Amino acid sequence: MSEGEDDPLDKDILSTLLEILCCPRCEGDLSLTSDASGLDCVQCRLRYPVEDGIPIMLVERALPLIGNLAEKGE
Repeated sequence: MSEGEDDPLDKDILSTLLEILCCPRCEGDLSLTSDASGLDCVQCRLRYPVEDGIPIMLVERALPLIGNLAEKGE
């Protein structure tokens, strides 16, 4: 698979991980972005990046959500 293509397996794995992962800051629920590039915490208004299919669950690497869950900025 070439770089930039979505891997459906990655989305499946991330969806499964959402059942056990929580926000490291507030322990709230996370949701996967539509392009699987991040995990959003609505409570903290942070987006944790997903790099090479691996969620980076470090508060210092999270980006602030802007607007309505930053979906327009994906």
